[in-house]
Amino acid sequence: MATVTGRASDERILNWIKQRVSGVSAQRIADADGVGQPQVIQSTNKVKSADSAESGEDVEGAYW
Repeated sequence: MATVTGRASDERILNWIKQRVSGVSAQRIADADGVGQPQVIQSTNKVKSADSAESGEDVEGAYW
């Protein structure tokens, strides 16, 4: 699989976040997108952590 970079990568991760928020498992997302489950978990958790750090707020309720 080709590496996804830049805007396409951002859009892909945002899509993964939307799916995880709606209750789709990381494994199901990974299988559908042809990536490993750890990639989905690490990428989406990184965004969640950055959101929390940047906002200074408890954002847990907005995620999974």
